[in-house]
Amino acid sequence: YNDLDSSFKDFGFQESGTFSTSYGTWNTAFSPENSDGISQVFRQFEQNRKEISERLAIEKFGSTQGLARDTFGYVVGYSKTSQDVLIPAFLAAYSGTNVNAVDLSPFPKLPIPNWSVNYNGLSKLKFVKNWASNIALSHRYSSTYTVGNFLTPSAINRDTAAGVTDFLSQFIIRTVSITERFAPLFGVEVTLVNNVTASVKYNKDRTVNLALGNRQLNEQLGEEFTFGMGYRTKKLKIPIGRTRQLVLDNDINFRLDFSYRENVTKVRNIDVETNIPVLGQTIYSFRPSVEYQINTKLMLRIFYDRRQTNPLTSNQYPTVISSGGFSLRYTIQ
Repeated sequence: YNDLDSSFKDFGFQESGTFSTSYGTWNTAFSPENSDGISQVFRQFEQNRKEISERLAIEKFGSTQGLARDTFGYVVGYSKTSQDVLIPAFLAAYSGTNVNAVDLSPFPKLPIPNWSVNYNGLSKLKFVKNWASNIALSHRYSSTYTVGNFLTPSAINRDTAAGVTDFLSQFIIRTVSITERFAPLFGVEVTLVNNVTASVKYNKDRTVNLALGNRQLNEQLGEEFTFGMGYRTKKLKIPIGRTRQLVLDNDINFRLDFSYRENVTKVRNIDVETNIPVLGQTIYSFRPSVEYQINTKLMLRIFYDRRQTNPLTSNQYPTVISSGGFSLRYTIQ
């Protein structure tokens, strides 16, 4: 409260929050690396910074003519490590957008649709009906852009430089990230007329986290193949000795699933020729199971699960985890 003009003044107002929106990064989902493990998308991100710096200067001053530049050729106030430069350059590179068309704001205005597609019409074809009762195809894509936390500076003066060279941003942002998943990229499940089922799925995911404080990019890449087979029957006959048989009157379901997954985490430093795989592992999973419906309320399940993990780096150890057993489930109606 100011006694001189009898009014309240707020000197400590700060705006903070988080931001998340669906995004589109499918253009670079399968971007390759060279023989040294250097990502083309990451290199494009570094190259985009110069053009973003020029666009920001034009937006602020109307032209870049006569503006001072640093030793790397960037407009003073929008250097190659400026938050305002890094975020649009990052979004342009990983979304596959032209650097001259990407929004300069760290908060995209329009969400990009994600999608899910399922189709089972193949089982209606005449030549398929003879051997398959159902064929289901599936595909799903999701991508999310997230600003971990944003905060307005305590003292805002956007016409002077913050620290040494860069203009103070409207919001202080520590990290931004993109999480992308194809779950699955392609999946097919087939049910044959003899009650045998088979399925194949390929999943792919990517998480890219940009830390603006130390200008480091952490990239987590994952791929997974899943194969499954099953068989459902009733009146199963189990021989006991030479002359006797045990007949299981109700449904019994045999299932076998196998999956292979590879995870790799890499750290990329801006303007430094590094490609450090800090974490990584391949995971094999083997899961057979049997389910028997004893009656309408009681189900018996027998299972075994083996999970083997082989590290891709020397700072981890291979592990094998095995578990098995049975369970009884009673349904109360």
